[in-house]
Amino acid sequence: MKEWFLQGNGLYVVAALGLIGIVSRYVVQCCLHHMTVQTEKGNSSRNRILQQIKSRFENIYRMNSGIDQMEAFVQKQICLLRFLGLRLSTWKVISDQMLLVVLLFGGGSSVICWQNEGTGQAFRYLLLSAVVVMLQCFCYLWNDIARRERELVVNLEDYLGNTYAVHLRRGMHRENGKESAGEAAEGNTAPAAAEAAAAKVGPEQNVLSREEKGATVRPGKPAGGNGRRVLTAEESKLIEDILREYLN
Repeated sequence: MKEWFLQGNGLYVVAALGLIGIVSRYVVQCCLHHMTVQTEKGNSSRNRILQQIKSRFENIYRMNSGIDQMEAFVQKQICLLRFLGLRLSTWKVISDQMLLVVLLFGGGSSVICWQNEGTGQAFRYLLLSAVVVMLQCFCYLWNDIARRERELVVNLEDYLGNTYAVHLRRGMHRENGKESAGEAAEGNTAPAAAEAAAAKVGPEQNVLSREEKGATVRPGKPAGGNGRRVLTAEESKLIEDILREYLN
């Protein structure tokens, strides 16, 4: 193991760790910058991640008729951003941790070489570790992740709150207007339909009533089509008197 450090193989590890830290930092910076540009485009953007954020925003907005904590919603959506399956927060942690790992690995390697009379190799480890750490610090200062996040939060809040929310509100008002108009139309057509049904049934009922009236037996008028007639009470009494006198 000591020979491995004395041969200078650890120098490649220091360089690789520093490169991982710099690349991780650039990944976070590029993703945040790309999302900021997409939010500035607004409705013309076809970015898949922005479309997913808009879909979540629309679902919550329709369920609750608005969003009270816009900043919390935006912060959560930024935390859900991913690159190659890893969240941006994970990439940021990797970038920050690589700085500490380079310091520890480079310092430990130089101590091992110093103890084994490898003064020159120990100096190389210290020099390379210092250069890598300086490059990482320069990249961290150049790519201000906190500033990028603030820009993305402001742009996303402005787009969702002042543009997309207004569009959703107008759409909901139109839908509510159509529903109320449909209910009013149904309420107006119901009496008309009832009147039409009554007008349709009215003649039939009049015919039936006329038939029923015609079918009722009235004194002194035929009851059917056989020509017979029903005698009144006076006629019946007169006939009874005549028969009684005749029989007597």
